[in-house]
Amino acid sequence: MKKILISLIMLAYLTGCSYADTSSDSTSNSELVIDQTMDDTNSTAFNGTLNNFSTTTLEGDKFSNEDFADYKLTMVDIWQTSCIVCIDDFPVLNTLYNQLPDGVNLIGICCDGSVSSDGANDILDKYNVKYTNLSDSQELWDTLLYEITGTPTTVFVDSQGNVVGEIIEGVPYVDHDYELVDIYIEEINNRLEQIEG
Repeated sequence: MKKILISLIMLAYLTGCSYADTSSDSTSNSELVIDQTMDDTNSTAFNGTLNNFSTTTLEGDKFSNEDFADYKLTMVDIWQTSCIVCIDDFPVLNTLYNQLPDGVNLIGICCDGSVSSDGANDILDKYNVKYTNLSDSQELWDTLLYEITGTPTTVFVDSQGNVVGEIIEGVPYVDHDYELVDIYIEEINNRLEQIEG
């Protein structure tokens, strides 16, 4: 019995969290149903965009697509407060943030931030996250988040907010955090090549 319990805990830990919009009202997309999935990390074609939106950071500052203009590329980590895998990735993303190439930025979008901003900020404080994290908004749901099927999901956008390359669903399994940082750096460099191509 103990082995089964440990196996189930490890399975939940190593998989991402998926969610589905259960609201019948299109203005209330923050109601999420959490479901643990067993999908491997994968890349997929994507129709969402971040080239026309405005929202606030979890600290209450304004943020819009115009904030991408200072960077050639921005890596966007989409997460939610109930996703253990998302939260466990914060130390890796902190390390990555400190190693980003010139002209590259990292931001997060908390897809349940509008209903759980205090909880989201508590998590970010606990993990000493220094990069900007946005709260979800109706505009973000209309332009990007409607395409997301689970968290964590990583999207890369250019200086105009256009998605570059495929999205990454989940977190790649590696033995050491530094390997994951290297994987993210490789993905960033691949997207930079596509932009500069």
